[in-house]
Amino acid sequence: MRTLLVLIAGVAVLVAAHDVGAQQDISGQWRLGARSDEGLPPFGMNSVVALVQEGQSLTGTFRIGRGPTNSMTGSLVGANIRLQWNAGDPGDQTIVVFTGTVAERLMTGSVEVGSYTGGAWAAERMPGTGGDAVPDPAATDLHNPNPTVIMAWGQLPEGRAWGTSAGVDIGPDGHIWTYDRCGQTAFADVCSTSTVDPILKLDRMTGEVLASWGAGMFAFPHGIHVDGDGNVWITDSMGNEAGTVGHQVIKFSPEGEILMTLGRAGVAGSGADAFNEPNDVITAPNGDIFVADGHSGHLLPPPRDATARIMKFTRDGTFVREWGGIGSAPGEFRTPHALAFDSQGRLFVADRGNNRLQIFDQDGNFIDSYEQFSRVSDLFIDADDTLYAIDSESNAIFNPGWLNGIRIGNAAEDRVTAFIPPHPWVGQFASGCRRRGRGR
Repeated sequence: MRTLLVLIAGVAVLVAAHDVGAQQDISGQWRLGARSDEGLPPFGMNSVVALVQEGQSLTGTFRIGRGPTNSMTGSLVGANIRLQWNAGDPGDQTIVVFTGTVAERLMTGSVEVGSYTGGAWAAERMPGTGGDAVPDPAATDLHNPNPTVIMAWGQLPEGRAWGTSAGVDIGPDGHIWTYDRCGQTAFADVCSTSTVDPILKLDRMTGEVLASWGAGMFAFPHGIHVDGDGNVWITDSMGNEAGTVGHQVIKFSPEGEILMTLGRAGVAGSGADAFNEPNDVITAPNGDIFVADGHSGHLLPPPRDATARIMKFTRDGTFVREWGGIGSAPGEFRTPHALAFDSQGRLFVADRGNNRLQIFDQDGNFIDSYEQFSRVSDLFIDADDTLYAIDSESNAIFNPGWLNGIRIGNAAEDRVTAFIPPHPWVGQFASGCRRRGRGR
């Protein structure tokens, strides 16, 4: 039997865990969360517990955000574990009880806080803090193949400033396609009522805007793919309040004419005819369409209706199959964030919430997983199978000890051979990458 940990936004904690096997040790740092729709703190992205397990004893600390670090003690009682500390103000003896199970790096269960019972709760062990730690290859002295930074490239028309963007691709003519979330930075519907064009074509050399379109057609553009015929595919990862746009994959001509839509406008769903926060889309050489669906699987616990799947369609949009599910086992995902093919036609999936890449054949059969490329937001594989994986999310909470940047290797192996660090003045590293030149 092993341990459990606790913390629910500043209250004292009492935890119980089932027997998880003699070989399991949960020493390390854990990120905590609970479902906000059940009256408990949401997500818990700033709630951290550090545990040390010695036989039947647990000691540790907890911290909420940048608040003070408080000590905790714990002990095994029969098949359960008990941890507790004073909550907030001196003398506060409020106790929280968690009962759950441990599976690999994830704990799930329910909590009791005073008279409140039944709230869903989960904890995720932070990679690099326990016995399964994988060191960051970027922490070594890796070669930087692109040390020159071109400042202020891709200027928008006068009077318009960039918002956020997490996607970029290169068309058959060599020019750059990207999107701007309508000058906004919020993680919300920012484009459905905007009058600016979010989809942009930029000159590959000068960054001048060559074409733009799409005003009012999206809520939150997220993934972009340009196929071999120059058609532009966009995933719209949110819906608007009116339920008229969002949760779709749309194929456009280079001029912005709609050629195909997948999913139902403004409707989130888990069936074959709907998406729930689609992240990315890519087409195979034969025209088959692959969509990475589900942006909330990394939350703790995930929302009840969250998805985490890869969906395959024929070139005309007929549904073929799907695979996945929320989890950390091979073939499961916690936010499949980006897609790419290598020269063999293998499908690489950026399983961002699990800090890994997963590799499949085009029928969804699992082949391998890579952990050296970190918490990948986007990836690109060129004709020589050079793999570029961009990490925009690693930090002290999500992936402690790992650096933001672009890790480079070969698609044939889980090994990083070069690293492009983020530019020092940028507060958060970019989350889309493509390589100009041969192979694209």
